[in-house]
Amino acid sequence: MSARDHVLALDTATDVASVAIVETTRREAVAELEARPSALLARLDDLFDTARVEKTALGGVVVGVGPGRYTSLRIGLATAKAIATALKIPITGVSTLDALVAGAPGAVPLIDARRGEVFMHDGELVCVAPERVAVDGRLCVGDGAVAYRAELEARGATVPGESDPRHRVRAAFLAQGAGRTGLALPVEPLYLRAPDAERTRKEFPQA
Repeated sequence: MSARDHVLALDTATDVASVAIVETTRREAVAELEARPSALLARLDDLFDTARVEKTALGGVVVGVGPGRYTSLRIGLATAKAIATALKIPITGVSTLDALVAGAPGAVPLIDARRGEVFMHDGELVCVAPERVAVDGRLCVGDGAVAYRAELEARGATVPGESDPRHRVRAAFLAQGAGRTGLALPVEPLYLRAPDAERTRKEFPQA
């Protein structure tokens, strides 16, 4: 294969980070692994060894920009930006929700936002309570669907079993989305709401 014929894709928006090396012509992952977001950087060498691909073969980086966990998102974006800068290659952002729905076409992708809310698409990216999600007769996927299974199923949704792979964000789907019109986003985190620490400071200011 020619030089620069692979992309590195990674997503750390949820509690399970996904990273993949994708061959650009076929848009197929040649290696893919999952890890805790905090352990992602340490696992990258394993990924390249498995793929038998040199870092110099990378033609770009694709990173999930959320919405998702505040700290985890920062880890993924910092890692992606550092690699792109070091290798002098382009970097593209893709919504984590778009990656989820790519693995379950037609489903409602939901990411657990904690505090009784989920991140979702509703014409725009929003953070809402599960009871505000229109789910009757729909398939719901993602860790948000797992977390609020009872509420969603009571309102007519179908939620696959917890171990169903459709609930996982696959980095390989990010790479596929990066080439589609309208899916590429700026490489900035989609938080949708203030981090917990910032909210605490505003709610309980020091005297």
